[in-house]
Amino acid sequence: MILRWNFVVGLELTLVIIFVTSSIIAFTLLCRRKKQANKNMSPLVSHVIIYPIKGCKGVERYSAHITPHGIVGDRQYCLMVKESSETSDWVTLSQNRCPKLATISVSLASAADVMQISAPSRQPLTLRGKLEGPQHEVNFWGSSIRVIDQGDDSSRWFSDYLGIECRLARILPGMNRKDIASGEMRTNSLFYHTPILVMSSESIQAISSAVGEDICYDRFRPNVVIKGVNAPFEEDLFCSLNANDWSMDGSELCVRCSYPGVNQKTGILDPRLVGKFRAIRNPKSIRMHPFYQQHAQSWKPNDYMVGVYMTCRTESGKIFVGQQVAARF
Repeated sequence: MILRWNFVVGLELTLVIIFVTSSIIAFTLLCRRKKQANKNMSPLVSHVIIYPIKGCKGVERYSAHITPHGIVGDRQYCLMVKESSETSDWVTLSQNRCPKLATISVSLASAADVMQISAPSRQPLTLRGKLEGPQHEVNFWGSSIRVIDQGDDSSRWFSDYLGIECRLARILPGMNRKDIASGEMRTNSLFYHTPILVMSSESIQAISSAVGEDICYDRFRPNVVIKGVNAPFEEDLFCSLNANDWSMDGSELCVRCSYPGVNQKTGILDPRLVGKFRAIRNPKSIRMHPFYQQHAQSWKPNDYMVGVYMTCRTESGKIFVGQQVAARF
């Protein structure tokens, strides 16, 4: 009887051990599969945006060509102003100095190099880009860029609307400048650090929840918005982003200034909102890919990050809304 009892107890213990062990193995495999699924996730491109005139509203595209120099048609023009009344040096005009730029819309015509410029309470301006004309050297984030003046009519239109004496200019074709992040030479685009800025719609939703109001992605002026990542700000961990015919490598996180505080519909800066962005996205509060930490020595106490700068490693490709992409970490 005792032997039979011991046998039953032993059998039950064995079954319990097998059950527990099987459960642990199953849970481990599930976690591994989930982790692998996260690493091999396939978000979709939800927005492709170019900014033909730097500082003005972006233009949504269904598709666009992408190269190591950026998205074709992006930031080809800029407004330039005299650095001071005591100098003849030109600098580019941005929303930091003139938030009203956000209210200027750009529409692309079917004809090459033709745009229609519009703004509240102003007659639209049809602009045909010029490749010939007076040339200027303009200071752009420490780089000297050669540009082509686009004439008196366009300059008068922008100056009258903005209340700032400025001139519209186009980057000289073939003009090279150094990519601040990689040190590589790029051509034909007035980007800041690196040609393409990427962020996720999940990050925008998280920012909206954190600040307590609806925030549109246009405040952060990305070139590519993706949706379907596993968590907000997961782009901070991206090593690369790949599609069938193009590949982008991460360069660095986008360090922000007061720009995102500008309402892109009204052109009004809200410093309170900038403070909220700083509180939730300062360097101490975010996780990032170790590669991006190499830039930490240049970060300042008031800096905050939203989005990741990326560089296309494919000579030519096509990016489009609905395109499936794969992120590597």
